[in-house]
Amino acid sequence: PPLAYPLLAALGLAAALIGVALMKSVAATETLLRRLVRPDWLRPAVGGLLVGLLALLSPSVLSSGHMAMRAGLVHAPGLSLAVWLLLLKAVASSISVGAGFRGGLFFASLYLGVLAGAAFCSLTAPFLPLPVTLCTVAGMCALATTIIGAPLTMILLALETTHSPGMTAAVALAAIVASLTVRRIFGYTFATWRFHLRGENIRSGVDVGWMRALTVARMMRPIVDSLPAGMSVAEARATFAGRMPRYIVLLDADQHYAGLVEGTRIGTLDVPPEQPLSDLAEARHEVLAPGSCVAEAVATFERTSHPALAVVGAQGHVMGLLSERYVLRRYAEELERTRRDLAGEKYAR
Repeated sequence: PPLAYPLLAALGLAAALIGVALMKSVAATETLLRRLVRPDWLRPAVGGLLVGLLALLSPSVLSSGHMAMRAGLVHAPGLSLAVWLLLLKAVASSISVGAGFRGGLFFASLYLGVLAGAAFCSLTAPFLPLPVTLCTVAGMCALATTIIGAPLTMILLALETTHSPGMTAAVALAAIVASLTVRRIFGYTFATWRFHLRGENIRSGVDVGWMRALTVARMMRPIVDSLPAGMSVAEARATFAGRMPRYIVLLDADQHYAGLVEGTRIGTLDVPPEQPLSDLAEARHEVLAPGSCVAEAVATFERTSHPALAVVGAQGHVMGLLSERYVLRRYAEELERTRRDLAGEKYAR
C-alpha cells in the first residue's frame, strides 16, 4: 500500500538513530573500560566475563549474527522479545568491541536490524499491518547501511535474499533514508568513526592516500636564498643588490637553521644598516619536517600564522622553503583532481 513507504522511511530513520547510538556506545564503553581496567591484557578478560553474564539472560548475545539473523527472518520475535534481544545484543556488541576483541559490527548490525524491524512491525500493526518479512529485511539493510555505509550493497543483499524487485525497492527506501540521516546527524560510518577515534582525520576512503602521499618534501622549493645569521643588514643589501628575494633563510656557524627573514624588511629604510640579521629573524623554532603530509603542514601554518616556513631535516640542515599560499593551492588542486577522478572527468593541471 502507498502508506507503507512513509512507514519504511520512518524505519530507516529509526535504524539510523539506533546505529548512531550503537557506534557512540562502543566508543564510550572503550573509554570506560580503559579507565577502570588499567592493564591492557586484563581488559578482554573483563569484557568476556561481562558478555558471559549477559549470555545467562539470553544465549543469542553470543551469536555472531548468522544463525540468529536467519532465525529472526524466518520466525520474527514479538515486540517485547525483539526489544529485549535488541538491547542485550547491542550491549554485548559494545562491550566486545570496546574491550578489545577483534572484529566489528557487520553481522551484529544485520541481526540488530532484523530485531529492530520486527519491533517496528509490531508497533505499526495497529495502524497499518505490514508484512513482517518486509520490515525485518528493511530493518536489517537500513541498520547495516548505518554501520557499514554501503547502501547499494545492502540493497543487492535484499534482492538476493527476497528475490522480489518490489520488496527490494521498498527496502531501498529505508536504506537510503538511513544513509542520508546518519550522514547528516553523525557524518561517519563505524569504520571511519573508529579511525577518527585513533587520530586519523579522514572524511572518505580516497582522502587518506593522497593526503599522506602529498608530503612537504614534494611541495617545497629546494633552492633557497640563505645568509649567515650574524651578517649585517647592509651586507645583505649588497649581496642581493638589484634582486631582493622574498624570503631569506638564516644559518648559524654550523650551517644549521637560525630563522627566516622577509626580504622586504631588509629593504626598508627604517632598519639600521649595522643591525644583524638575527635581530630580524622570525619563526626560529617553527619549521616543517620533510615527511609531514599536507594536512600537518596546513595545521602548522594555522598555528604559527607565518606565511612561509623552512623545511629542516633531522640534522638541522635546511632542505627547502614552503609557503602557506602554495600549500593551499596544491591542496585545492588535489581536491579538484580527486573529485574529477571520481566523476570520471579529465583533469589537466
